[in-house]
Amino acid sequence: MIAFGRGSAGFVVINGSQDTVEHVLQTSLSAGPYCNRLVGGLCQEVVVEADGRLQARLAPMSALMVDIGFRPAD
Repeated sequence: MIAFGRGSAGFVVINGSQDTVEHVLQTSLSAGPYCNRLVGGLCQEVVVEADGRLQARLAPMSALMVDIGFRPAD
């Protein structure tokens, strides 16, 4: 698994393995809900906690990408 951020603008996590992976990752994002841009259709919500941590659970050979421009509608 590889993860990287774009400061307070976005965060990407990639699972290139054949196994499901789950990790808590530190981000620089503001707390709150975000939508995974790599999932079509409905918003697959990803929550960043108040301390900037994000819990990522990724299926084999998958990824998630969140950014400040794609958040769930209120």
